[in-house]
Amino acid sequence: MEISIDGENPVEIDLYSPNRKSKEIVFESEDLSDGEHEVTVKCTGRKNASARGVAAHIDGAYVLDNGGKGMVEFEKVGYEVSENIGTATFKVIRKGGSNGKLEVNYDTLAGTALNGVDYQTWSGTLAFNEGETEKTFDITIIDDKEKEDTKEFYLKLSDPIGGILGFNSKATVTINDDEQIK
Repeated sequence: MEISIDGENPVEIDLYSPNRKSKEIVFESEDLSDGEHEVTVKCTGRKNASARGVAAHIDGAYVLDNGGKGMVEFEKVGYEVSENIGTATFKVIRKGGSNGKLEVNYDTLAGTALNGVDYQTWSGTLAFNEGETEKTFDITIIDDKEKEDTKEFYLKLSDPIGGILGFNSKATVTINDDEQIK
């Protein structure tokens, strides 16, 4: 499938890839002018012209018109860490523009992993300056020396100032046990 805006620079999307994702941004333009534009979606069949029953679903087109300030989201929606890692680092990215200052709060939320037992809860604010597109923060993972199942907790971005939240404003952190089961 190809997607293009105003007939320029088509982006090809592999619908047969096992690595397809939902909520994926497939086209960005820093210099697309205000006004009307024509979006063309073309099913090409280039990968497998004889394939039948393959469906493409387009959730929508989103126009980010905030003066190039952009949006912030987690780099990934899922992270896996070993219980003995000590400190895990998580990346937040700014996409769709980096004009001006942008701030966003981050927080941890308990799941099967418990605050103070499996990880240290943490919250704070990430401040992106003009032109900055990446920030990281650290969470302490607690190694409890007990044999146990995999556990999860959650990360959440909220209350952006100077931009908006992207598609991946929440992420799951899976803590894998490091003790050997005998």
